Amino acid sequence: MGKTILVTTLGCKVNQYDSGAIAKAFRAAGFGEYADEAAGPDVVIVNTCVVTSESERKSRQAIRRMRAKYPGALLAVAGCYASKFPEKAAGIAGVDYIAGVTEYGGLADRIIKKLGHGETGRLNEGPADISAGGGRTRALIKIQDGCDSYCSYCIVPYARGRARSRGLAGVLAEADRAIANGAPEIVLTGTHISSYNGTDETGTGGAGLGELIAILSERLQKNDARIRLRLSSLEPGAVTPEFIESLYNSRGALCPHFHLSLQSGCEPVLRRMNRRYTPAQFSGAVEALRGAFPGAGVTTDVIVGFPGETCENFDETLKFCRAAAFSKIHVFPYSKRPGTEAAEYAGQVGPDAKRERAGRLLALSDELSLAFHNLHIGKEVEILAESARNGLLEGLTGNYVRVRARYKNDSAATDKMTGIISGAPIKNPFITVKTVGATPQYMDGVIINC
Repeated sequence: MGKTILVTTLGCKVNQYDSGAIAKAFRAAGFGEYADEAAGPDVVIVNTCVVTSESERKSRQAIRRMRAKYPGALLAVAGCYASKFPEKAAGIAGVDYIAGVTEYGGLADRIIKKLGHGETGRLNEGPADISAGGGRTRALIKIQDGCDSYCSYCIVPYARGRARSRGLAGVLAEADRAIANGAPEIVLTGTHISSYNGTDETGTGGAGLGELIAILSERLQKNDARIRLRLSSLEPGAVTPEFIESLYNSRGALCPHFHLSLQSGCEPVLRRMNRRYTPAQFSGAVEALRGAFPGAGVTTDVIVGFPGETCENFDETLKFCRAAAFSKIHVFPYSKRPGTEAAEYAGQVGPDAKRERAGRLLALSDELSLAFHNLHIGKEVEILAESARNGLLEGLTGNYVRVRARYKNDSAATDKMTGIISGAPIKNPFITVKTVGATPQYMDGVIINC
């Protein structure tokens, strides 16, 4: 066909996965990847996010920027902004197509027809093959989409729809492709992966998240290549004794890092958020995970300035986070989302108070991160190499600590380290490092072997 496509992505890992699926559909239809800056792409797709007002603003900004930069390209807006606010998206000057999250399968068809190549039949984009290769270090596998929780602040269920799981056979087939392609790490992602309940190979029954992890872990450990498995965000209610047992039995492949979204450490605020756990239940989940995986990284999300949150409520959250000793806290000032229950709540917190609370919580996050990193100083750790520049090799440990390491007596080893990343001359991207120092953001190390 001789046409090229450029896909730009905002937001979460689910959007990253979906962008890979969209690109794969266009490649199957004969499009090449955009590479010629002088000519510009024939098609530009902006995969958008609306989880906060800021992400919505950045999505609109990206759409306008792509239109200004590539005036001759067909411009399609995909993702959550297109799903939740299609009229707004269509109203941005220069937008040619809108594709919500359930409409990707027809997007290539519509654009090919517009370009004058006629109908090709409905293209099924299938699972995105975005495993290692071309410099990538991890393969994202989306196991489900949508959410049934309807937290009072969250727009995601309205943008992505009800929870729906991929079949177990499809997930395993995609994992097998990632293994064959040499992906050193597989990440299970989705909008709400704790709700995963995929049918088995016979089309009957349902495999929960714990069973899926166990099956994948067994496959990975049988494979000759070294591959590790990582989970995206979990809900504390999913951390049952049976689930912990599945994780523990999968520890040979499973990364000891668990992200549980707290949102608030104050029980009345959690109730107004429509979160289905108490702080005590959340603590129990954290303790269970650490009991099975000593030294695990436990990260979290917290919303500050939720409607009705008092100074005392926020202090409870600070106290809870300190006691939980998270290895990192992702802090989000509350963002009013039209159409959600919380947008109509009384007691909206002002921007100055939200900014002050976010600052205090971020300071605590740095304190806790540094304390967690200090626990590992002087230890030998394994990192998955991601980049090499300025004589430093950078990557993540299994428990999600970022490490920057150098050769102890060879300051001119950048080329060799770059070879580690690209797969040549050293194909194993897992590097053993001795840690020698720490900041809240990363650890310093010396490369022992590679």
